[in-house]
Amino acid sequence: MTGFIRFNSTLKLSEGTPLYRREAGFSLIEVLAAVALVGILIIPLLSMFTGSIRAVLLAGQETKAVSLAQEKMEVLKGKGYAQLKKELQEQKNSPRREAVGDYWWETELKCLPLSHLFPGLEEGAEIIFLRVSVFWGEEGKQRSVSLVSYLGEDPVRLPGGP
Repeated sequence: MTGFIRFNSTLKLSEGTPLYRREAGFSLIEVLAAVALVGILIIPLLSMFTGSIRAVLLAGQETKAVSLAQEKMEVLKGKGYAQLKKELQEQKNSPRREAVGDYWWETELKCLPLSHLFPGLEEGAEIIFLRVSVFWGEEGKQRSVSLVSYLGEDPVRLPGGP
């Protein structure tokens, strides 16, 4: 038989002493090393998992707050310029607050004259400034979102415009 090498199933240094022993199971040190390695790998994964859960919850709260603010803004715009101007004259520009579950909002309305922004514009032209702010959260960790819009009575022709 040329080209073949035979190996014994166990290598022996001397008669009766094997070079290695084949024993079933793991030693205590191997088990402890494996547990430590798994622990070291799992801790960062768990912190990422809890951080992502927190981020999803906060994003859900913010989405709900933006939705409430948009809803309130559309209600205000739907009233129209004339109705809002009348409400402004009756309430003296005071902010209004309302609560909805764990959220509360504040609306702010102001009449802004356009003549100081655009010289040459007819006197008396104005727009209504609308701000809706929604708040939520615990004291000291309060969060908020605000939407701002403007509402005018009629299209205003600006100097130099079409």
